[in-house]
Amino acid sequence: MPVMNSHRALVIIERSTLSCAFVDAWLKGGNTIAAFWTTDTDLLKSPPQDRLAARASDIPTLAELARGHRIPVVQTNKLGRRSETHMFPDVPKADTLITLMTHQIVPDWLLRKFGKRAINVHPAYLPHYKGPRPTLSLLIDGAAEKYGGVTVHVLDSGIDTGAIIAQRHVPYSPKQDYHSWTYETAIAGSNIASNELQKYLGGTLEAINQTKGTGNYRISDQFEFVIDSKKTINEVRKLFTLPKDIALHALIDNGLDKRRSIAIYRYIKFVSPPTGDAYKLTPISLEMDICDARIKLWRRRKLLFNSVRKAYSIARYRIVASRARTD
Repeated sequence: MPVMNSHRALVIIERSTLSCAFVDAWLKGGNTIAAFWTTDTDLLKSPPQDRLAARASDIPTLAELARGHRIPVVQTNKLGRRSETHMFPDVPKADTLITLMTHQIVPDWLLRKFGKRAINVHPAYLPHYKGPRPTLSLLIDGAAEKYGGVTVHVLDSGIDTGAIIAQRHVPYSPKQDYHSWTYETAIAGSNIASNELQKYLGGTLEAINQTKGTGNYRISDQFEFVIDSKKTINEVRKLFTLPKDIALHALIDNGLDKRRSIAIYRYIKFVSPPTGDAYKLTPISLEMDICDARIKLWRRRKLLFNSVRKAYSIARYRIVASRARTD
């Protein structure tokens, strides 16, 4: 049964552990969701690795939450380019807007509709690392120990510049793995959803404005964290410093403006200076030109362990944390 002060949200969302944990906590708090808006065409699908991770973490998948709570899922695309006179999809009846792990830009007309009840969840400790893909940016920059965390803030016309409702510092340690860190961040986000966010929406907590000019905006794009022909050999080697449970990929031009993604191991062989020749792909390796070299990479095959790695990491983390609490 919904509580007296329950809220109803329109949620713009993509799949992640943080998204699942935040939505689960929102619903367990007696709130409801009018609809999921997403660019993810597979949001209602739960591959085996996601189901295993859900069991290990005790956090339902978004597909399970949508079905269990009868939440409509609406496919959207390029929302920020749509004008108020051409609204699509129709905005459902809701008192709160929540954006979760999405690259969608919320248009001004939608911000005006929800005002200070338009909320974003950002996986970094603002005002640091504003911008897209902060988790990988933090890791590649060596800043995850200092600025790792999650922030819930009011949406405004800037990017991650709105007043802060609450945040948690979740530092990354080189001794832990990527999946346990993102799980820890997700739990911190769910705690905010259950506590400070409810107080803010209920009018008993004020958001605190970010000081202009503080922190940083980290510019990254979808190709920064993959190997392609524009990378230097030093940039490739830097990607190899990312945690080992983050899958790395190389992009090759497959013709007709199409690119193919090849999973690789963290091994590289210098072959020669760039040759101008096409890539060579075999069942076990990829040879390709990059900016300043021709290199050889070894292909990574999907083994059974890869599909259970995330679940294994989360389960191990929870067991260790439980033992630490009882000691």
